[in-house]
Amino acid sequence: RCRHRPVGLVPLVFGALAGEWWRDWSGSRRVGAGGPREVLARRGRYYAGMVIHCGILIVALGMAGSGLFAKEKLVIMQPGDEVSIGGETLRFVRVEQLPVDNYLATRGYFVLETNGHVLQPEQRIYPVSGMPTSEAAIDSSLLRDMYLVLTEREGTGWSVRVRFNPLVQWIWWGGLVIVLGVTSV
Repeated sequence: RCRHRPVGLVPLVFGALAGEWWRDWSGSRRVGAGGPREVLARRGRYYAGMVIHCGILIVALGMAGSGLFAKEKLVIMQPGDEVSIGGETLRFVRVEQLPVDNYLATRGYFVLETNGHVLQPEQRIYPVSGMPTSEAAIDSSLLRDMYLVLTEREGTGWSVRVRFNPLVQWIWWGGLVIVLGVTSV
């Protein structure tokens, strides 16, 4: 099991960028060439390029993390059962049938033991077409996404698909950093 944490690379890169800016600013102060705004005005494109590259690094770490460390389990569960994945424990609480406007929902209630969040995936059947669909429940944080799908009844239990996907949010935040770098030029 890999215990390396690539997330420490991002603060290192941002620290190097801040150190570079500090060096430029303190050097320009000594020669009377102006303050922080003047440094940014003089070397703005350079710093914008650095910010863009930091965004690319964040996106790359997000893609690597979500691609290399993603985990998925397909399990048969009954109320009271627990499943562990990616350091998280998920407890199956109950299932109930709910009539909604144009479909019948079979909703599962699951609790993430680490943060107490309740996830509610659904199995839906639309009476007009008789077509069943599954609605996933998603719990997101900066370090991971947890997807949960209640697929079908299996004897006395339910077939449940659980997916642990780390660093997905990093892909989106990295894209935002890239956009900020591009628009600051």
